[in-house]
Amino acid sequence: MQKQRLRSFLAVASLIVVTSLLMLAQAGDLPGMVPKKPMPPPAAGLLRLDGRLVQEQIFTGGDGRFELAFTMDATAMTAGMLETSQAVDVVVVLDRSGSMQGQKLEDGRRALLDLLDRLSEQDRLGLVTYSNDADIICDLLPMNAGNRRRAEIALRSVAAGGGTNLGDGLAAGLALFSRAGGMRNPNGRLILVSDGLANQGVVDPGQLGAMAAGAVREEFSVSTVGVGSDFNEQLMTRLADQGGGSYHYLEDPARFAAVLLEEFQTVRRLAATGLEVEVALPDGVRLVEAAGYPIEQRGRLAVFRPGDLEAGRKRSLFLGFQVDPGQERRYELGEITVRYRQQGSRAEVSFDRRLAVNCVADRAVALSSIDKDDWEKKVLQEDYSRLRDEVAGDIREGRQEEAMARLDSYRAEKEEVNRVVGSSAVQENLEAGLDALRSQITETFAGAPAEVAAKQKASAKDLQYQAYEQRRK
Repeated sequence: MQKQRLRSFLAVASLIVVTSLLMLAQAGDLPGMVPKKPMPPPAAGLLRLDGRLVQEQIFTGGDGRFELAFTMDATAMTAGMLETSQAVDVVVVLDRSGSMQGQKLEDGRRALLDLLDRLSEQDRLGLVTYSNDADIICDLLPMNAGNRRRAEIALRSVAAGGGTNLGDGLAAGLALFSRAGGMRNPNGRLILVSDGLANQGVVDPGQLGAMAAGAVREEFSVSTVGVGSDFNEQLMTRLADQGGGSYHYLEDPARFAAVLLEEFQTVRRLAATGLEVEVALPDGVRLVEAAGYPIEQRGRLAVFRPGDLEAGRKRSLFLGFQVDPGQERRYELGEITVRYRQQGSRAEVSFDRRLAVNCVADRAVALSSIDKDDWEKKVLQEDYSRLRDEVAGDIREGRQEEAMARLDSYRAEKEEVNRVVGSSAVQENLEAGLDALRSQITETFAGAPAEVAAKQKASAKDLQYQAYEQRRK
């Protein structure tokens, strides 16, 4: 009887111990584990979609283009509804090639040290540097006092020298997230920094973009920071787009700390991550523009990934469609589905309001169907930004005359439509905005060849970044 009671007592005690350990594990309080607070369940109907056609009729013989003003709205969840201590994972991949020698590397080091001071013990940080090859100087670790000190020591020992093996740096940063596996925090961001051209290892933009796209499948994102005037802005934009993050251009490296802090605070406030927009395309309809994001065709579906969305915010993008304008007919748009993650849980929402565009013979009737407010926003946010991006390409390639001719063509096209629509904001942009662009082109190509070459790099990056930011509001 005594032994039976003892066995019962031991069984109950064991159950209590196991239960306590499980509770500690869930709370993340076991040694070596990241402490985590329980997150609230996803709010029903967090992400809301809306869409309006800029014009409901186009005319035969035209270009067959029309636009949808598409909005993704997360204002149902305010930042205050998120856990204020919501933990994040950040991996910074820092260029330490020879061109980073001096002030650039010092600014980067100082920015990272500043970021360390702002991380809580629930946040985790990983650090990778790269030149001819990549070095992991700090694994993805919770920033307790000991790990923080080790990261500081590692940062202070980083020295510049060698080439730019951006591919190895990116691969090493991605590996830190992969090794973390299920232990990762729900929100994660890899921040890739470069001041030069990828000239060692993997240099093909397609291969590098595919590497960045792997982050989205692993449920974190890649942002990029271009420093100075010698990096490839098109590659850095591509990596950010395919990696679901943001691209930043730093003409002044002293702003590095502000950019890192902005990225960190953004990740802290994310409500919807890994957004994937799937557009069903009826017969005869193509999606040709998605605010500059790469579009993937999957049969009769078009897919693009516009990154993440912060709590309390909404984003409006203009989606450009094209049809055959050769005959009068009606074109209906298909369903638009957005898939995303909310605090680690998968969710989706659809916009299935039946919108349609009629192709008519009377041009005046088609122009009269334009919605003034939406057309005005489209011109200022999408069309003018796309123009700046195209002019940036002309400047980069030394095509001064083509850039000027592009401005003239754009102005004539918009003025013709605006005579019907009557937008004073568009008219002001056609005057002041285009005059400013014309002056920037003229100034860029004035001077000695070496001076012009330097100004081409800076001007192209400046215009491309302005366009990038404006289109993705």
